[in-house]
Formats: sequence, structure tokens, C-alpha cells
Amino acid sequence: MNSFQQKFHKYNNEQQLFEPDDRILLSVSGGVDSSVLCHLFAQEHRNWAIAHVNFQLREEDSDQDEYFVQRLADKYKVPFVSRTFATQAFAEEQQISTQMAARQLRREWSEQLTTDEKFDYVALAHHHNDQLETMLLNLAKGSGIAGLRGMLPKAGIWIRPLLWATKEEIINYACDHQLTWREDRSNAEDKYQRNWVRHQIIPALQKINPALLSTTQSTFQRLQQVEAIFQTEVKRFDNQGLTKKNDELFIQKEVILNHPQAESLLAGWLSSYGFSWHDAQQIVSAVRDKAQPGKQFLSNGYCLWIDREQLIVTSREAPPNFLEWHEAGKSTETSLGQLRGKVIEREHYKITSDENTAALAFNQLQFPLQVRRWEAGDSFQPLGMKHRKKLSDFLVDCKVPRYDKEQVLVLLSGNEIVWIIGYRIDHRFRLMERTEQVYEITWQAH
Repeated sequence: MNSFQQKFHKYNNEQQLFEPDDRILLSVSGGVDSSVLCHLFAQEHRNWAIAHVNFQLREEDSDQDEYFVQRLADKYKVPFVSRTFATQAFAEEQQISTQMAARQLRREWSEQLTTDEKFDYVALAHHHNDQLETMLLNLAKGSGIAGLRGMLPKAGIWIRPLLWATKEEIINYACDHQLTWREDRSNAEDKYQRNWVRHQIIPALQKINPALLSTTQSTFQRLQQVEAIFQTEVKRFDNQGLTKKNDELFIQKEVILNHPQAESLLAGWLSSYGFSWHDAQQIVSAVRDKAQPGKQFLSNGYCLWIDREQLIVTSREAPPNFLEWHEAGKSTETSLGQLRGKVIEREHYKITSDENTAALAFNQLQFPLQVRRWEAGDSFQPLGMKHRKKLSDFLVDCKVPRYDKEQVLVLLSGNEIVWIIGYRIDHRFRLMERTEQVYEITWQAH
């Protein structure tokens, strides 16, 4: 075992990347990095396979890459699987860059393979030069600690066993062992941002610090530890400031107001919901300025609402309306909860104060009743009032938060609302002296 293999073995043990019995899928392009990774696994591991993606971006060269990788699998006598994608068409359809499209396609396919074929991990051939390029790109575009600490050796199903090695060390190892590989001619072009950083920025920085690749390795280690400390601090406040219910996140304002690094804390909580550092700054500023309840901030997939005592994060997808039929005395299941009804003689009935139970005059109802979300234009005659009122105005009067309004349900008899479920019945369907039978209906949310 030479020094390169010893470093590979030591790095795997220190980072606990995989165990001897784990089933590993190697993502292999055919370049020198992944070819070296295959050679190392052939010496170190017994249960592995090769996966290759043909992105159809380099005409015949793409097909030649696939053939080369298949021959590599034959050489090492390991399973081989490949997939071809119309990457350019996908990029145009999704309106993203070609490189981003390629990463997304490969990632989704690899994740599916690990599930279908029961692999434990997917090994990627990223090395230290890739790490430095990633950090410089993130720095140029603006980034938090996670962007500056670069790629992790292990993240979920993804492992990077060569992250410690420089490109030069990898090429030297390949030459020492007379390995062959495929060269991607596009790597020599500066039209891609990463290539420009590789060919222009890093050489310029090496004029300042010739040992750049060596010194930045310790920098990444320190940044990864700093980020780990930060994440520990964020989690320490989870029990004090966070509540999760279904797909909604509730954040206590008090924690935000009292924490000296509130922007960083909030950014840590909201990063998985698509909110940026800049968003976190604006939200904290709004909280400190006592913004009116109902103010909202949007990310690509989520909406953050400022309420009286908390911040609420909900999905931006408008829930589809639905219509359920409720038969007398039956249970009705909806996507949000269950309605249960029963007929009770008036003389034996005592009205309850439970807001989730309605007592209606049975003889006034037309069955089957209907259940749906409220809609713009809905109106009813609230109990105790002589005139109709728009439901939207009623919800404002009740101070129902905007994020909760989409979940409000109504119960209808014919075309008339008889109950704003959980809030108020219609005056016309109330119990009166001449009422002989009560229809009691109870709502139980999921």
C-alpha cells in the first residue's frame, strides 16, 4: 500500500465514510478522478458497482465516455448501470443552466438507484481542487458558513472519499499505476464559471500564496467545525423557539427579539424553507419594528407570516378546494378532519360551549349537507345578527390569521351556509322553542 492509498484508507476511517459491508455505488464519468476512485475501491472494498450518466452534451464523445466506463466495470468485474438524458432539452424546459440540469438529473437518478438497488452510499470523486473552486464561487456570489466550508465528506447517502487529495496527487497516482482515462475537452474552455475560476483565479491566488492548496485544507477543516458549532447553537434553541405541526413551522417572536445573533439563528431555521440571509435580516427587522400582523415574506415554495406572538411558515401552494357530502347521522372524512353527526331529541339535549360542536335545528336542514373550504363571495347570517355578513369580513372580525383562513371550512344545507366550522352557526338554523329534534355535528381536525 503506497502513501496515497494509506491516506485514502486513513481518511475513510477518520470520516467514517463507509463500513466494509456497505454496498457502494460509484458515480463514474470516465475522467481521471473517478478512474482513480475505481482503482482504489478495487483494492479496498468488495461490494461496489459503477453508475454512469450519458448527458448527450458532447456528441460522439459522450457515447465514447459511456463505452469506456462500461469497459472499466468489466475490468474490475463489478456491476454497471448507465442512463442517458436529453440534458440540454431539460435545461431549457426548466430554465436552468446546463451544468445545473446535469447535476439535478444525476442526483435524482442516483437517489432512485440507491432506493431501488439497495445501495448504502453513492461515492463521488470530488477532490480538494473542486472544494476550493466551490468555495471561491460561493464567496463571489455571496454565501454563509455552509457555502464557505464547501462540500462535506459525508452528507446523507453522498460520500466523497477523495476530498483530501489534490488534482496533482490524483494524476500522479494514475500515472504511477498506468491507469487510463477520458479527457473532457470542455474542461479546457473558460466559458463555464468553474473553469474560469480554475484557470484564472486560483493561479493568481497561488502567486500570493504558492502553498494555497495546502493551507486551504486546514481552512476548510476549521470552517466545517465552525459550522458544526453554529448548527449546535441553532438546535439548542429549537425547544425554546420552534414548533412544527404538519407542514407548518411556528417560531416564537420572543426568542428572535432576545437573541443577540437573531439573524443567524433565524437564517439557520429558515434555510431549508428557501429563505436567504437577506430574508432573515428583513424579517428580524420587521419583528423589531413591530410590523403589523399579517405581513408576509415569500421564498420559492413557502410563505412566512408575522403574527402577534409568532412567525408562521406555510407552503405557498394554494390548497385545492374540495366538496364532501355529509349524510344524516354519519361520519364524513375530509382531507383536514372528520365530521360526525347525530340526531337528538330536543328535550334531552343540553347545548355545549365547545366551538367544534354545532347544534342545529334538524327540521331546517336539507340532507345531504355539503362540506368545503370557504370561498370569496360567501356570506351568512351569524348567530345573533339580523343581517347577512360577508364571510371574509367575519373572519377579519374574529382576527383569524391570514395563514389560517385557507383552512376554514363551511357546512352547507342546500346553497346556504349553516356553520362556519369551529366559529359560528347561521342564525336561521339555531335551536328555537318549536325545535323538536337537534342535529348535533362535531368537527375533529386531523
